[in-house]
Amino acid sequence: MFAAREIALGAGYLLSKGSGRKLWARLGLVVDSLDTVNGLRSRPGLPLWVAAGAVGVSGGTAAIGAAKVARDIVR
Repeated sequence: MFAAREIALGAGYLLSKGSGRKLWARLGLVVDSLDTVNGLRSRPGLPLWVAAGAVGVSGGTAAIGAAKVARDIVR
């Protein structure tokens, strides 16, 4: 499920131009942030290594997305 969403968001970003790219980057940040929150909320029902992996991947992509959105805002 993660991969399908990331592919759709990435394709939307790559196929758009200008302000459309900024919108796709922000949508990606929202999705990745929600995935991180969901991973943290589901922690009690999952083994620690599974939760850590999910939060690590989604948190890392959210951090990269936040850097991109911040750079777009500063420009």
